Amino acid sequence: HLLQKKDEKEKKTSKTKKGESLDFNEELFYKLVKDFDIEATAHLDQLSFGQKKKVFIAFGLATQTRLLLMDEPTNGLDIPSKSQFRKVIASVLTDDRCIIISTHQVRDLDNLIDALIMINKERIALNASMDEIGRCLSFKVLKETNEKVIYGEQSLSGIQAILPNTEQEDTRIDIELFFKGMLLKETELLELLTPTTIHHEQHV
Repeated sequence: HLLQKKDEKEKKTSKTKKGESLDFNEELFYKLVKDFDIEATAHLDQLSFGQKKKVFIAFGLATQTRLLLMDEPTNGLDIPSKSQFRKVIASVLTDDRCIIISTHQVRDLDNLIDALIMINKERIALNASMDEIGRCLSFKVLKETNEKVIYGEQSLSGIQAILPNTEQEDTRIDIELFFKGMLLKETELLELLTPTTIHHEQHV
């Protein structure tokens, strides 16, 4: 079995600053495991790398901790599993829970991210909300480049471009394109973002 039963007397709880106890939620764990299409009677050592990762994700979420750090959680997952991962994360998010995801697979998490932190050579290059980025920058596909384009790259459909959002348009943020833009045009992009954006001064 994925979890071994424990005597209730041995059951551990964690205490929050307010003195509230947060128990490991076994029912939630098995629900998430089922959502990931893994049998509850499976043995962990007999699962594939991707299946083990799903179990670990389910276990982490079932701890009900208010702060959870995930490092490359979608690495090793196939396309259907990545889709299920997004659904699972969305289903457990609450106002008093923070999930920090460290990843290079930004396209896997587009619809989940509400704040973005970019680290470059141990320096926090950017710390901004997605709303802030969307207010200041516009992401478009252009037939040809122009002087307003801050960063762009050629694709089959045209030029994927980042521009100042002077018209306050609501465009979908291309995080991968933005990341590439930050590597080559960091100063220009940060100048368009609000003063709350963190850059240069902070290190990790």
